[in-house]
Amino acid sequence: SSSSSSSSSSSLSEGKSENEFNLWHVVGLHRDFLSNDNALEETAAIQALVDTYQQNTERVAGFFCNLDYHDDFLKRPGCDRESQLRRLKCTSQAAGETNQTIAIRTSPGAAGLLLSSEPSSSSSSSEQQQQQPPRSVAGTRYAQVLLDLQTQLAVTVDAFPSLNIHLSCWSGRADHMTSICNTFPDAPIYIGLDGSVSFSKATHLHECAFDCPMDRLVLETSTVIPASVANAVGRHAFFHSATVPFLAEAVAHCKKSVSAPQVARTASQNTLTLYPQLLAANNAAASSKTSNNDEVDSCHKQDVDTVPSNR
Repeated sequence: SSSSSSSSSSSLSEGKSENEFNLWHVVGLHRDFLSNDNALEETAAIQALVDTYQQNTERVAGFFCNLDYHDDFLKRPGCDRESQLRRLKCTSQAAGETNQTIAIRTSPGAAGLLLSSEPSSSSSSSEQQQQQPPRSVAGTRYAQVLLDLQTQLAVTVDAFPSLNIHLSCWSGRADHMTSICNTFPDAPIYIGLDGSVSFSKATHLHECAFDCPMDRLVLETSTVIPASVANAVGRHAFFHSATVPFLAEAVAHCKKSVSAPQVARTASQNTLTLYPQLLAANNAAASSKTSNNDEVDSCHKQDVDTVPSNR
């Protein structure tokens, strides 16, 4: 564990002390951490995260933990449910101790959940299907991961009420998203939507985009390319931050009452609130640019003043 921590910390520390390219990281625990229930290992894991952050404050913007309850993932070494929960517990504790944002991603999502009853014929409209009540998710991996998430959120929010929490690449249902927000109304919990919301068949994410409060919304590049970009560029498309405006367009289409620029601006501001290091870096860059411009203007003025007048 200690060697894994030191190697990750040193790799982040390579190069200049300043974040030259304004590239930020979130750090978490590898599956080799906490594969056994051991209090000493938990303490060491928390300290490893804290040390990695403190040694890389110019590069690390927060912490990350993944809860993946897909059957095939749970069978991997160190990825059983209990081990994943121990890592979430320790990562949350490290985030709280350093007051740095924690991003949590859960899977499986709701995409595979069927409606309570199948449509009577293939000609049934999508509106009729959407009016049908969703089936109970009790006993599914989806329900289990959300229940475990909510249990840990209750502990974390109670211990660290002002800790920023980022539910990254949200893939659940809108009613469950709303339930989490209502359960912790005063906690700074933000919902991240990625390019999946642009897919025509992702109706559960369309509902999430519609229901998600604007002051809790963030847009994510993730590894999912918005449909409009993929359709235009084809196999040459790849995920990067320049696709965010197209994601904003997809969310605005779902919300109906706001424009894409409004969605983009609000989500951008939420992101800077969620990850304040980015705001500090932007302010520093703007200040440096202003200072450089002032120096250029001053030099130009001096040059003008020293030019002899032609009388």
